Amino acid sequence: MLFSRALLISLLLISVTTQAEETPWQGALRDGSQIAIDPLTNKVTRSWQGEAGQLWDGVHQLDNGAVIIVREGIVVRDAAVLNIQREQQRRQLEEACMLLVRKVCGPRNECDSHPACDPARQLQTMEQEELRGWADVVPESTRQCLQAMSNEGFFQACSKRSAGTPLSACEELQRRVCGASNQC
Repeated sequence: MLFSRALLISLLLISVTTQAEETPWQGALRDGSQIAIDPLTNKVTRSWQGEAGQLWDGVHQLDNGAVIIVREGIVVRDAAVLNIQREQQRRQLEEACMLLVRKVCGPRNECDSHPACDPARQLQTMEQEELRGWADVVPESTRQCLQAMSNEGFFQACSKRSAGTPLSACEELQRRVCGASNQC
């Protein structure tokens, strides 16, 4: 077990070269429009009925009751916004290894025999152990899962389907957009 864990970590360190990028924080205003705050610049974008643009300066109330202030197109950060962003990032991090296992092993373990399935599951187990003592530090296993998600060379997406299983909502959408033969 110790050898396989060391092998897994070595394989990940060798095969993974890309770093996970911070994703914009996303939320909704009271009027139902969606906003996104760029984590690097704090610029806020508002999307409404298919159109996106800069959110105007002023005070805006989110659908959860929190208030944000925009000056010159940039969000003035306050404690409430920072807490909401931290919670959203924590949820994304907590799902990283679970999503990797689903991607590689399949939603119903259709690709259980794929060579990357066992390392993905090992990362998920390591992540669960590390998250028990989590104190605002991103566990190393979570970082590795985020990196592995973009490593299509080893952590390839499962393409098998179990006979007779209904399509998931994502599969239905993909079929509608790309066609049954995946033309797109």
